Amino acid sequence: MAGRFQAVAILALAMGLGACDREHQPDSPPPRIKQVFHLNAYEKDFGYSQAVQIDKTLYVSGSMAADANGRPGRSRRHGGADAGCL
Repeated sequence: MAGRFQAVAILALAMGLGACDREHQPDSPPPRIKQVFHLNAYEKDFGYSQAVQIDKTLYVSGSMAADANGRPGRSRRHGGADAGCL
């Protein structure tokens, strides 16, 4: 009787450990599509790009002129309204 109990206990333990081994793996997200836009070939050397599109989102880089107080505006070089104030 004790041998039969041990066999059932070992079988139950083996089945329990086998169930633990199989973890549910969540479905991986679909691969993202990335496209990088460069104006010049040397931009790649510096790691700079004008824009990057990932899936349906477009990330655009850029800059604009600012006055001495940090307010956006046109630069003196380009004949902005604040050209004589600086």
